[in-house]
Amino acid sequence: MKALVKLDECLRIAKRAGADIIINGLKQDAVDEVRKLTCDLGAAPTLTQAVQMVRPGGKVGIIGAHPKDYSFDSWSVLTKEVSIIPVFSYAKWGTKVEFEIALELLAAGKLNAMSLITHKFRLTKINDAFLTAIN
Repeated sequence: MKALVKLDECLRIAKRAGADIIINGLKQDAVDEVRKLTCDLGAAPTLTQAVQMVRPGGKVGIIGAHPKDYSFDSWSVLTKEVSIIPVFSYAKWGTKVEFEIALELLAAGKLNAMSLITHKFRLTKINDAFLTAIN
C-alpha cells in the first residue's frame, strides 16, 4: 500500500493502516517520488500531479465530486494520450467489485482497518459525527 499525504495526522493514519511507502507531499516532490517508485511509469494521486505522473497512454481517475473547475496541463494529456475518467462512486475495478477487493485485503491481513477508526459516536450524536468528519 502506498500513500501520498500532506497532513501529519494523515501520515500517522497511513502508517497505522499499513502503508509501506508514504510520501509527504509537503516535504518531498511527490511527482519525482512517484516516478522513482514506478520506474518512471507514473501514478495519479491528484489531477494536476496525475497528468505529470501518469505514463503515456495511462488513465487518470477523478474520484468524487468537487464544486470547483479542474485545472491541468491539457497539452500533456494530448501528447501523452492520457485518458481522464470521472468516477462518481466506488464501483468496480475492471470486472471486480471494489468492496470485494477491500474485503479480500482485510481477510488477507493486508489492511489494518481498525486503525482507520478515529472516533465513535452514538446514533443520537450523528450531527456531531458529521461536524467532526468535516473538521
